[in-house]
Amino acid sequence: MECCAARYNLYHPAPGPPVRAADPEIFDRESDPAMQPHQTIEVDSREIACDGGNGPLGHPRVFLNMGAADHIDCPYCGIRYRLAAAGAAAASAAH
Repeated sequence: MECCAARYNLYHPAPGPPVRAADPEIFDRESDPAMQPHQTIEVDSREIACDGGNGPLGHPRVFLNMGAADHIDCPYCGIRYRLAAAGAAAASAAH
C-alpha cells in the first residue's frame, strides 16, 4: 500500500482534489501560443482517422469525431483537423 500512496503523492502533491487540465478556467489552449497545434489539416468530413503519419514512426490509428465543433485535435500527435468550408456547408445542409 505504501507504493500506491507514494505514487498518488507524486502525481497529486497538493491536498484536495486533483486539478483537471481540461478545465477551461485553468487551461486555455486557444490563447496560449505555445500550445497551438504544430500542424492543421483541413478535412471534408467530421469523422477522421489519424495514425500520425510517418508509417511505422506514427502512432496507433485513432478515430476522431468532431461532433458539433469545427475542429478536433489528435490526442496522440496533436495534429488539428479543421472542417473545410465545403464540408461545413454540406454537414449543415444534411441536418
